[in-house]
Amino acid sequence: MTPKLTEAAQRVEWVLKKVWNGSQTRMAADIGVSQSAISHVLTGRQQPGRKFLAAVSSNSVINSTWLITGEGDPLVTQITEPGRRALYIARRLFEGHPEDNGDCLGTMLEVPIRFYRPSRYWYEVAPGSPLTSYDGLRIRIGDYVLFESDRRAWPPSLVDHPCIVRTSEDGLQFDHILNQYGDQIETRRRHSKEPIKDEHGRYYRSIQEDDHEASDSHTLKISDIMAVGIFRMGSFGDAGMRPT
Repeated sequence: MTPKLTEAAQRVEWVLKKVWNGSQTRMAADIGVSQSAISHVLTGRQQPGRKFLAAVSSNSVINSTWLITGEGDPLVTQITEPGRRALYIARRLFEGHPEDNGDCLGTMLEVPIRFYRPSRYWYEVAPGSPLTSYDGLRIRIGDYVLFESDRRAWPPSLVDHPCIVRTSEDGLQFDHILNQYGDQIETRRRHSKEPIKDEHGRYYRSIQEDDHEASDSHTLKISDIMAVGIFRMGSFGDAGMRPT
């Protein structure tokens, strides 16, 4: 008896018929996976994993959010922005590539195709996050920051970018790059405190502006950086993508 396909596998079967006219050979060549991998998914012998679904959604006419979650239209239409992709939102800090840290990833958020790379992932800024306290970054609670884990895709200058660093004392944590000297960087690390609320109970910052003891500078090697913040998407009247 043929195993019943999961909903994700059924969506893969649908795009195979709609986009590739049922040709597994063409689909395999287009998305860079083996035909046997496609066959295993469509016969129920293997579940479509994160890497497989990301490969399928690399086709620009496929709505990646629909493919992964079932929400929205299967194909990109004239009403939606063409060529959008979905990237995972990290639930906690991690080292390395998102594909190797599936247990640290949660739901997905779309990004315009010009900002898409499989080595990138979103991080939602939570109350108490030190990211909200760095002058000039304009990052607020509820914003989404797009982090790049591939050093080859980092900007030439890392100054004024948020980052995730690894330290021997505190492990992984957020930081802010102040200066860059060759293969070394100077960072200003903030220490999280209880978030502050306004009179309506809304969070608006996490650290006192005049609390000088809440931050200190460190000199690190670039190799200590796990990921660099590339863009942010604000949720406080600051719609759209903009540089950090």
